[in-house]
Amino acid sequence: MRSLPVICSLLFAIAATPASAYEVTVEYKVQVKTLNEFGDVGYVQHSDWLGFDLSVGDVVTGYFTYDTTTPLIRETHDMWALDENFQQSVVFENASGPIDLNYLAGLRAWELDVLDINTHSSSGPDGTATMAASFVDESPYRPLNFHLPAANQWSNFSPSLSSFNYYQGGLHVAGNMTSFRVVPVPEPGTHMMLAAGGMVLLAARRKRRPS
Repeated sequence: MRSLPVICSLLFAIAATPASAYEVTVEYKVQVKTLNEFGDVGYVQHSDWLGFDLSVGDVVTGYFTYDTTTPLIRETHDMWALDENFQQSVVFENASGPIDLNYLAGLRAWELDVLDINTHSSSGPDGTATMAASFVDESPYRPLNFHLPAANQWSNFSPSLSSFNYYQGGLHVAGNMTSFRVVPVPEPGTHMMLAAGGMVLLAARRKRRPS
C-alpha cells in the first residue's frame, strides 16, 4: 500500500507531539448582580441598553482561549502578561449571539498570596469586559515555566474569589461567578490520529475499486 509510509510518519509524529502543546479553553458562568446605567439613572433591575432585555439574575457565559506554548512576558517582579494567542467572548442570556471581545484582548497574572488572573478585552471603544480570578493555592502554577496553566492545572481555581465586569457605553454589568470548567479540546495527536485513520479508509477503498 503506497500510503503506508505516510501513515507511519503520521503515527510517529503523534508519538512525538507533546501532550501540553495545545489550546486551553475556559468557560465560566456569571449571574448578574448589579446593572448600573451611568448618569441620573443609577442602579436598575432591567436594562435594554445592549439592544436586548437584560435583568439582574440573568446568566452570562464567558469564554477565553490561550495557547499553552505561548510564554508569559514578565512586566514587573510579580506580574506577567499575555497579549498573543488569546481570545475572549461573552454570551448574554437573551442576546442573539456571542459578543466578540478579541480587540485589545489579553491577560495579566499576579503572584501574590494567591495567584490572580485578570483578563481584559474590548469589542471596540465602548465595550469592554474583565474577569478577575484567583487560585486558592498558587503552588501548582507560580507560574509554571512562565506559561499559563495546562488544562489539568486549573484544579485550584476558586470561582468564589472571582468577579466579572462588563462595560458598554453607559452600562456597567457586574456579576458573581457561579461555575467554571475547562472545555475539553482534542489534542494535536487526536487530530493526527483521525487524519491517519481517514487515509487508511481511503487507501482501502481505492484498493477495492475495480481497475
